[in-house]
Amino acid sequence: MKKIFFYSLILILLVSGFAPAHAQEKYTYTLLEPLPCIEGTGNNCEKGKVIDKISLDDYIGYVFKFALALAVFLATIVIIWGGFEYMFSEAPFVKVNAKGRIKNAILGLIGALVSFLILQTIDPRLVQINTSIPKINIQISKETESFQAQLSKDLTRLTQEKKYEIYESTIAISDLQKTKKDLDTRFARDEIDEEEYNVSVGNINNEIKKIKASQYNLIASENGLYGFNKAYSILNNPDPDNLEKGTLEQYTAKPVPNTLANRKYPVNSPNIIQNQYNIEINKLLADTGNGEMAQTLGRQRDFYIELIQDEVELTDKIKTHGKYISTGGQGIGITVNNKQYFETKLEEYETNLTDSQAYIDAGVSKEMYDNVIKARINIINQTLNPPKKE
Repeated sequence: MKKIFFYSLILILLVSGFAPAHAQEKYTYTLLEPLPCIEGTGNNCEKGKVIDKISLDDYIGYVFKFALALAVFLATIVIIWGGFEYMFSEAPFVKVNAKGRIKNAILGLIGALVSFLILQTIDPRLVQINTSIPKINIQISKETESFQAQLSKDLTRLTQEKKYEIYESTIAISDLQKTKKDLDTRFARDEIDEEEYNVSVGNINNEIKKIKASQYNLIASENGLYGFNKAYSILNNPDPDNLEKGTLEQYTAKPVPNTLANRKYPVNSPNIIQNQYNIEINKLLADTGNGEMAQTLGRQRDFYIELIQDEVELTDKIKTHGKYISTGGQGIGITVNNKQYFETKLEEYETNLTDSQAYIDAGVSKEMYDNVIKARINIINQTLNPPKKE
């Protein structure tokens, strides 16, 4: 029993410096049962009063220092008890047991106090009760910020250009419909014959169909650019309390299989980009029957979905690598796999940048494709070779 008590006390002393990690702020908890105020426990309480609210740090400190006081008290009681037994008993075996009891109590008391002094001598922080850990501030270099800002500007500009092209196509369709209406009026007045009317109306309908196909393409492309830009902005926002995290999930959600049902693609996917693209693809097929353009939009849809998923993974790796660097390579795990990941991705992006077919396979413009790939190459190079601090 004495050994169990002794070892338990030593264990309390040894683990006191390794309390569970907690948030940096001290949260106060309301106790189910108040604690008596004991001077020296670091709670700044008034003598004779009780403690009904306490932080985790102070609570552990209270228990720790109370255990020390209890150890001294119990050791003193055991020594007194052993002393009485030794003095008032004439039986040899009782005297031997009493001496052993006194010896064990003294050793236990010395062990507890010495262990505290040893830890205090090695490093005073080992006996300080502190469950908080400092926040890790990931410093993103100005160069990396400029790459991210430039890409975001380029994406915004391309999005605005798409919107303007959509506006122009709407005006063009409106003009053609007015021309068609004018032809109807002239035909009704017998100003043009039926053959001329049919040819003219057929040409107009074909032109409208062609512009509509282009318009669906533009709308879908604008949605894809906007979606990627939105997700990219949220991912690279350093604010941990970003209120748009829920929005990000709409862009990173796993898409459903793109299975045709009644010549329509699914529009009930948890992935918002898949839904937006499939809505335009369905309109395109219904109004124009342009299967070739529908395939292009399908490749573009898949490209943007994969692009955002890759961006999530890349951003996570960069943040992990940043934590590793900011802590001097301590406590964040092994970064070798991250380095291999960056090197593999760097090789992949450099190959894609020189591949003249890559942007065509993705169904996007060369400018947009090159801007994204170049930004990623620059950010990875910056992550692997951060600028030296002066």
